[in-house]
Amino acid sequence: GGGIYIAGSAGYMVLRSLLIQYFAGPAIQVDSASQLLVEGGRLQGQGSTYAGAHGIHVKGVSTVHISDVMFFFTNYGVYLQGGPSSSSNIFITQSTFRGNVRGLVIEDSSTTTLTGSNFLGCYHEAILMAASVN
Repeated sequence: GGGIYIAGSAGYMVLRSLLIQYFAGPAIQVDSASQLLVEGGRLQGQGSTYAGAHGIHVKGVSTVHISDVMFFFTNYGVYLQGGPSSSSNIFITQSTFRGNVRGLVIEDSSTTTLTGSNFLGCYHEAILMAASVN
């Protein structure tokens, strides 16, 4: 299974200083919120064998801020899912992506700002921006 799952229409979600390890589903999944802030923490999966084991899986969040988070051995470090309720403003700062299948996957985002982050040893793309990823 995964870690934290937030469904429904949440307002402003703040997650700070998390340690989530050895998950087989998303460590953090948010399906609908106006804003999400994930600040500080370490999300460590079990390797590339779990297809849905993303560090953060987001859809339907208007603004996403990720700062000072380490993503280790996940399928996708951050997966911003597109579609009718895609996320529109993404800000990622001072984060580390290491040993992930893909570091950052963005579908249908309108604005993405990436500052001071490291992508090390991704098996496929470090950053993938596409209309749809299967």
